[in-house]
Amino acid sequence: MPAIAVLEDDPRRISAIQAAARQCFSGYELRIFISAREMIAWLEDAPRDIRLLSLDCDLDSTTIDDVDCGTGEDVTAYLAANLPDCPILIHSSNAMRAPAMHMELAMAGCNRVRLCPFRDSDGWATDVRSQLDAEKLDRWPNG
Repeated sequence: MPAIAVLEDDPRRISAIQAAARQCFSGYELRIFISAREMIAWLEDAPRDIRLLSLDCDLDSTTIDDVDCGTGEDVTAYLAANLPDCPILIHSSNAMRAPAMHMELAMAGCNRVRLCPFRDSDGWATDVRSQLDAEKLDRWPNG
């Protein structure tokens, strides 16, 4: 089953994303990660049918089992070195760090990355749908 992978630690956003995914993306496996390390380990594993990555920047739950959760910037650094074959949506509202994540991926050669700050679950679902539709239609602009 094609997957949508999300890096997010805010319980309210996670609930909203899960509800939106159930309603709008029932044909996709939704994988939610609250730790950058867990997401990177998942990405390093055997290839999957990943259709979209959605990344938050700030992970406020600082540790899980005494291990730092990292940030979306950690995942971005991994992706910049291992460009995925899917669109990337940066859904963070961090006005300074989210654009830096976008720039790092763009400078690495990823032309399928979009900065779409999280407004609500409807906005997130609309942003995801537009990226998936663009991917299907191969409408991604160069650079």
